[in-house]
Amino acid sequence: MTYSQGKISLRQALLLVMSSIYSPAVRLFPNFTATHAKQAGWLAPVVSFIVFIPVIYMLYAFAKKYKDESFIGIMDDICGRIPGKIILFFYIIWLAILTALYLRYYSERLLTTILPHASNFLFIVIMTATVAVTLRKSVVVLARMNEILFPFLLLVYIGCIIFSLPEFRFKFLLPISRLDIVPMLGANFGILGIWGYLPLIFLFGENIKNKRQIKKQGIQAMVFTAIMSVLFIAVCIGVLDSSLIEILPIPFFVVVRQISLFDTIERIESLIVSLWVVTDFVLVAMFITIAMDMLKGMFKLSDTKHIISIYSLIMLFLSLILCKSLFELESFSGLFYIYVNVVFTLAIPAFVFIIGKIRKKV
Repeated sequence: MTYSQGKISLRQALLLVMSSIYSPAVRLFPNFTATHAKQAGWLAPVVSFIVFIPVIYMLYAFAKKYKDESFIGIMDDICGRIPGKIILFFYIIWLAILTALYLRYYSERLLTTILPHASNFLFIVIMTATVAVTLRKSVVVLARMNEILFPFLLLVYIGCIIFSLPEFRFKFLLPISRLDIVPMLGANFGILGIWGYLPLIFLFGENIKNKRQIKKQGIQAMVFTAIMSVLFIAVCIGVLDSSLIEILPIPFFVVVRQISLFDTIERIESLIVSLWVVTDFVLVAMFITIAMDMLKGMFKLSDTKHIISIYSLIMLFLSLILCKSLFELESFSGLFYIYVNVVFTLAIPAFVFIIGKIRKKV
């Protein structure tokens, strides 16, 4: 595979998105879907996939018309220079909050699972420093690393699902009726808010080539993601029951700990936590890469490598002051950030697309 001008292929970009989805999905999907749709929560990804199909075609329409232009240029052309810059400013603010949020989630997850007496500050310093060093080299390095690690991540993920089956109870997934349709629509927001990272990296990714292949490759990636999401949520509900999942902070970790009781795999939770660290790294690195694209477009910078370390340092301190505890993080996620995610990753691009259609620019 060849890499031109430091760009990555669309396939590599989609793999980055799928790896990035893993960490917030493990934390959010079981709780959010079980809270809103109870035992029918495992069907919510099917609804989300149906909703997401028009998003893929919207991205394809942007790529077909504007080729390798970023969303910054698209907004300037469709909405006008000043409105485009205003929207971009809010994207920059929101992405900074998201990056800090996930840095804090990463450290809190380690504290609540395997290292309860360690320091929040130490974890976040190590993560931000590693991300900054990696991105100062090239986003290609991140893409190549993720390309190697993704099959291993997928293998462990599928293995956890398979080894959880002895504790699986199909009765926990039933009954399903037409009365579950509306609750599933509510649960759908939690999934779309995370899947929305696909259009986010696609729209702001100046480092991605061959974007016009998004229609085929994007649908394939989302079919795969939807299937894995259904299996993941179904296993969590089938092992623990939706009523228990609603009150657990990380249900999947509890499911994984059940595996060690089979005398087949011991201490697998340590491996899972290690994978969380890797996927958190990919997620934070991806967000900072997108933020660099935004800052480059906002301030007309020729290069952003010299500000990656400064931006990472700002994210470090922002993550420390964002929330005081895991409880505040969970409350912020369930009541606020997931819905705002839907606005920034899906609603605003759709609004720009509609304006573009009206003005016959798309």
